[in-house]
Order: sequence, then C-alpha cells, then structure tokens
Amino acid sequence: MWKCKDANTSADVAVKIIKPPKNDKRKKWIRNEITLMQKCNHDNIPRFIASLTVANNVWLAMEYVDGMDLLHLMDCITFRRSQIAYVCAEVLSALSYLHSNGIIQLTH
Repeated sequence: MWKCKDANTSADVAVKIIKPPKNDKRKKWIRNEITLMQKCNHDNIPRFIASLTVANNVWLAMEYVDGMDLLHLMDCITFRRSQIAYVCAEVLSALSYLHSNGIIQLTH
C-alpha cells in the first residue's frame, strides 16, 4: 500500500498495487474486488476512487485513512471499556452494511 497525492485535488490517496494475475481465477477475483469496492458507500469503509492497469499490474486508488491499524494501536495503548464499545460498534456497523448489501454473508 502506498500513500500518494491526487494530481487533481492534492488529496492524499492510498494506492494498492496488485501483481499480474497468473490465472483466470485470480483475474476474476480482482475484477470482483473492484466491483465490490465501487459499490461500497459507508463511513467506516475506505472509498474506492479508481483502478487502472500499468505494466500488467492493477493499481487501485482508495480513500487514504490516516493513523494506524487497530492491531498496532492495541500494542501502544490500553483501551477503556467505552473505547472498546465504540470500536466494536463502528466495526459492526460496517459489517452490517456489507451484509445488508450482499457483499458478505454472516452465519451463526
């Protein structure tokens, strides 16, 4: 994952570079990932901006989210119960959105 600048807006964007797919199954997976990313519109899911192919690599541009991932943050601080509840509610909100839009299936 790379942090880049949008040439038009000067906004920070995240760019993921995917190596050339070696088979049709992998190509289909990449196309499906792009299609799903384009459909997502939730505050807790980084927004898809664009995709393009450069030298057979697929480049995905997404909204840049500043900060650190939750696992790293958990190594740095001890969360209070209220903070844990907030993080859980935000993650569950995103999962609920993905489930209600048929992007993931939650099983019991």
